[in-house]
Amino acid sequence: MAIACVDVKMLNDKSVIDRIEDKYDIYFSEDFKKFFRENNGGIPKKNIFNVNGKEYEIRCFLSFNEGEYNSIRKPLAWFQEKTHGKIVPVAKDSGDNYYCVNLETEKIYFWDKDDNLYYCVAESFAEFIGYL
Repeated sequence: MAIACVDVKMLNDKSVIDRIEDKYDIYFSEDFKKFFRENNGGIPKKNIFNVNGKEYEIRCFLSFNEGEYNSIRKPLAWFQEKTHGKIVPVAKDSGDNYYCVNLETEKIYFWDKDDNLYYCVAESFAEFIGYL
């Protein structure tokens, strides 16, 4: 699952993903963990993709590092509370809408903050990354 990302933030502590899983009682796939260990907080070079005739943009992937502007921590806590542990944000666009993984189905959804609606954009994390 290698994609070209720039401005990747070195993962300060490789066990941070495991600790977040423990804290929220959630589980990330090995592909997911590997991707974020390599692309933590990265900005994809190809950041525009189309799904069903609609154009989507990714500003950045979220960082697992504490204290960073685009850290996963605050949106993760919000999504975990609102979705009872089912939804995890992984990236966002320039409008601060989030791309999220549904932990039950492993599908990727685009969450439109203005409408509070989820739109399926990929059947898996691998498919989502494949767009880039």
